[in-house]
Amino acid sequence: MAYPCVDSLVDYLESLETEGNISFPLNDQIQGLKLELRFLSTFLRCTSLGLITDGDEHLLDLLTRIDAFAEEAEMELLVIADKDLSCKVPVMLEAIKLIQSEIRRIFVKELESQTEVNNLPSYEIVLELVECVLGNLRALVDGEAKSIGPSKIQIEALQKSIGFLGSAVQFIANLCIDEYDILEDLLTHVLAVTQRAACLSYLCWVDELVDEEMVGGICVRLSDLLRKIKSTTNPEARDVLFAVLKVSKSPSPDIAMKEEFVVAFIDSLLENLMELHDSEDQARLTVHLEFEIQNTLQELRFLKALIIDLPNQYDEPQELDNFLIRIESVVCEAGCLVYMICAIVQKEDVVKEMNFALHDFLEQIGRIKAEIRRIYLEKLHNNSPGNCDTLFIYPILSNLKDLLNNHNKSIDTAKQQIETLLRGLASLNSFFEKQGGLKEYCLRFIDAAYQADYVVNSFVSRGGPVWHHLLCTVLDEINLMNADLIETYTKKNIDSAVLEHSETSTDPLGKIYLAPSYLTNDAVDFNDGVVALDDEARLPSYLRNTINFNYCDNPIHLLSPVEN
Repeated sequence: MAYPCVDSLVDYLESLETEGNISFPLNDQIQGLKLELRFLSTFLRCTSLGLITDGDEHLLDLLTRIDAFAEEAEMELLVIADKDLSCKVPVMLEAIKLIQSEIRRIFVKELESQTEVNNLPSYEIVLELVECVLGNLRALVDGEAKSIGPSKIQIEALQKSIGFLGSAVQFIANLCIDEYDILEDLLTHVLAVTQRAACLSYLCWVDELVDEEMVGGICVRLSDLLRKIKSTTNPEARDVLFAVLKVSKSPSPDIAMKEEFVVAFIDSLLENLMELHDSEDQARLTVHLEFEIQNTLQELRFLKALIIDLPNQYDEPQELDNFLIRIESVVCEAGCLVYMICAIVQKEDVVKEMNFALHDFLEQIGRIKAEIRRIYLEKLHNNSPGNCDTLFIYPILSNLKDLLNNHNKSIDTAKQQIETLLRGLASLNSFFEKQGGLKEYCLRFIDAAYQADYVVNSFVSRGGPVWHHLLCTVLDEINLMNADLIETYTKKNIDSAVLEHSETSTDPLGKIYLAPSYLTNDAVDFNDGVVALDDEARLPSYLRNTINFNYCDNPIHLLSPVEN
């Protein structure tokens, strides 16, 4: 078993690259040697796991030669001076190339046979092989191979599929499995498809795919492997994943698994659903099922973003772990739900079971949202300035305006809501500056503004729109505040000109803002769809040079409001 020795050679070569004292031609040779060694390491891992046929009469001789090469190379690299590298590295490259044809022949033979694994290794060793194969596929996609021609798209798809399969193993193996034979079924499936991916990636690495027949053969094999991996096209793969998730549970009531494992598994579920939506089977989707897919996609994206952001919400590690463990359980149910949807699209009768699973999943998501909303509002209340000075609002309005003007792709899904929010806050801000008193409403307005700022910042700084669903909460609060103010002014019989409510207005955004008649010319022009703020002179000196308040320089043309 020479792959540990080969891996140490790769590590040593990487350390040489990191030092940066190597000439350009030699650096290219070291990079080439490192890649050759990685492909060699993958072959050796396959042999050590019994994924290469023992009956091959030349295999033992080949492994002996590789062992001798690895030991000699390790000894030479560790003792030679830097100046001798330019002589030794080309010799090592040549030695590897001499055995490439033998490795290729063995891999071709494996592709034409069905290898059975008698002794399953641990899931950690399986994941090591998965990571090695992923590294090989990355090298092919990044253009390190001689020529992969038209097969590049399929290799990219294979890289993604193998990665998602590894994520599923990592997530599931970190849970407690009541029936270990089901976990063995999963590992057997992963080893089988990963071995074939190792074979195909090696052929793409050493062959120049310029012959039309050779290219066609590789493409057919890649397509066949992709069908075997994907749960959207292979019922057996789907059933294995579904079965193992059904008997999974949290490994401990106190310790959560690493967040990246859960996020990666959610990514694999998202990919499954998006593939269903974009596949040839899409035409078979009923309106109801299409709605369920979109609903599940939305909630999975929420869970992913929430996991990324949760460490910002909890000061106590144990509370954070408890919440993450709850999410792990929900993600398990989400996995079962996704594989049920796949089964329905593939014309299997599990509709009733899927409906129950969806109801339970959405119910748990609702409880999680309610809990995180409580935590979120507490944080916002603690961070709010607690007084009626609306000057605190100007930086928030500026941030909203900049976010829209910078065309940040992360806000695409909520752009209309953010535009509506900006108009509502700007209008209320102008109203409270003109109107004295109303301390209770002013404090509510400032709290709403800080909530809006926190929500929108999450689109940029927290890895995704974790608080997307809470934009509706902020907009609801602004609408409610609007209605309460109208009621207050009506009861007190204040001059009706002070509040011209939108119920009689033709403006499509009337529902969301206050528009006193005396504001329309100097502070907020709603007819032109432009937000203009001209009170910079009233700001404290430390804010004047840091924030640009001339909103008319980059007018924001607003869209119609979205449904809350």
